[in-house]
Amino acid sequence: MSQLADHTMLLECPIANAPHSQVAVKLTGSDTDGAFSLVEYTSLPGTDVMQHMHTREDKTFIIQAGVFEFLINGETIIAKAGATIDLPMGVRHGFRTLGTSPCVALIVAAPAGFEYYFHDFSDAIQQFGLPLPAAALAQLNQAYGIIFEE
Repeated sequence: MSQLADHTMLLECPIANAPHSQVAVKLTGSDTDGAFSLVEYTSLPGTDVMQHMHTREDKTFIIQAGVFEFLINGETIIAKAGATIDLPMGVRHGFRTLGTSPCVALIVAAPAGFEYYFHDFSDAIQQFGLPLPAAALAQLNQAYGIIFEE
């Protein structure tokens, strides 16, 4: 048990200097034989992630605290603590944090690999600052098979 706790602590990867969110990686593909990864995502009120889709993994959000508003293929879904939102590969989605307190979700991505996006995003912020230059963001998203809508 303590080995897992130590391992989890080493994997925590806050997004450096991002004023809106923090990510802590709980399980990587090496922990699950590549089957899935698990991250804890915390976002501040007003955080807005624009419409995009993933071309390499399915994602499931398990809402732990707060209220998220998802826009999934044009449909608005309000998700409170206890809700589960399934986002298969190729489904357009975006979300924002509602209310006055931070929101927390566990995000399962299958197969694994997406967990490293957050590390690379953090590195890009440290290198370029915010907002990220469009070319750097486009390169990062392309590397992870993420397509953002214009």
